[in-house]
Amino acid sequence: MSSMNGVTQKERSMLLAATSISYILVILDSSIVNVALPSIGASIGVSITGLQWIVNAYLVIFASFLLSGGSFCDRFGARRIYMLGLSLFVGASLLCGAATSIYMLLLGRVLQGYGAALLVPSSLALIIHAYEDATERSRAIATWASWGGLAMVLGPLTGGLFIKLFGWRSIFLVNVPIGLVGIGLTLRLVQADVRNRQRRIDFVGQITANVAAVSLIASLIEGPVLGWTSLPILCGAGVFLVSATAFGVAETRSPQPMLPFSLFCNRNFSAIAYMFFVGTLAFFGNLFVLSFYFQEVCHFSALQTGLALFPLSCCVVVGNKITARLVSRFSPRSLMLLGESLKIPGFCGLLLVRSHSDYMYLIIPLSLIGLGGGLAAPMYTSLFMSSVGQAFTGIASGVSRATGQVGSAVGVALFGALIAEARHSETVPFVDRMTITIFIVAALTVSIVLTIRFIVRDVHAMAYRRAEAPVGEARKWST
Repeated sequence: MSSMNGVTQKERSMLLAATSISYILVILDSSIVNVALPSIGASIGVSITGLQWIVNAYLVIFASFLLSGGSFCDRFGARRIYMLGLSLFVGASLLCGAATSIYMLLLGRVLQGYGAALLVPSSLALIIHAYEDATERSRAIATWASWGGLAMVLGPLTGGLFIKLFGWRSIFLVNVPIGLVGIGLTLRLVQADVRNRQRRIDFVGQITANVAAVSLIASLIEGPVLGWTSLPILCGAGVFLVSATAFGVAETRSPQPMLPFSLFCNRNFSAIAYMFFVGTLAFFGNLFVLSFYFQEVCHFSALQTGLALFPLSCCVVVGNKITARLVSRFSPRSLMLLGESLKIPGFCGLLLVRSHSDYMYLIIPLSLIGLGGGLAAPMYTSLFMSSVGQAFTGIASGVSRATGQVGSAVGVALFGALIAEARHSETVPFVDRMTITIFIVAALTVSIVLTIRFIVRDVHAMAYRRAEAPVGEARKWST
């Protein structure tokens, strides 16, 4: 195994810039395409179902292959996988921009999703390898996350501007020069890759994990559209159960599993994986409900809804920036506890919609939710990645992103089902169902606070005592 020790400050800055560029592209393509759908449909003649899958094809592949992307980082090196992912993303963006049919566009979106699944875990792994100091690493992760948050905030606005000035193809083609800058910065890094040459590819684990993830996420996305008891959704659920079971059996029997279950013996790894899942479920499920509240109860336009949610999105970025400054003075665990504690009164403040329809009453609750999330999320990642040895940073980063993606899909599906009846019924008030969702997210957030308080340990260097040992060998954790 080689190492990235001896990285200069200039090289770290260059690496952080490169990984931030890639994260911006990934987050932009999660949201920017939504505003282009009408133009795409009119240009190449796409049905409503086709337009939905222009969005969903990217999201499904991205979320489903994160574990594979992470494991490839550990086997072949994060820098190699990062370059491959970014090159694939750039090429796929060019294909999308040149698409003349729905099939060509869908192929480009699938390839973009796979490129993103390689990019995100490799970006995190590169940061972990380059920043050996725990405080500097936490600050770097907060900076990386803030650029993703900024992309989330500005995505729809940027997309609308580009479409108006240059047409819908421009939202894909703009990725090409930006991605090439990222590739150029990465090529200037001369450090050796961290990789485990002895580790074999767990083909059975890869296949079963990918099938399980695709069937689960596709079913969650299409469930509200097709109906939860429809044949395609029931088949998808069956495929998920079979493949997930096969994955579990394969990983316990493999001498070199893709996802060593021994990682979950570490209390920080297990606890924060739970927090990734529950936190994104609550956040994005609540965001989904709020979007419908503003449009169907307050009768806001799509633009007005985006502006109404701006305090939340903007405060996420502000929270990321504050965390980057405070991490040298306060522990990651303290910042996590502060952030999640701020979200509880924020969620409870949304109950004001029962007695006040004026949007002004929601600005402070929305800001608290965004600020709390921005403070806590980078520290989740920092402590989570510190809980494993360098030999497993790739798969750990894949787990952190995959649990978040699945959590957001479950949140949208769960809360979508809760408000579905209210959206189409005059006898079931929407606000009543929204109140239920608020109590759920508040309770989930309380569970996260308790997990941080009583389970998570504020230890930067929790790692395998024998991180370099073969995967199949028994290990003990150092605390």
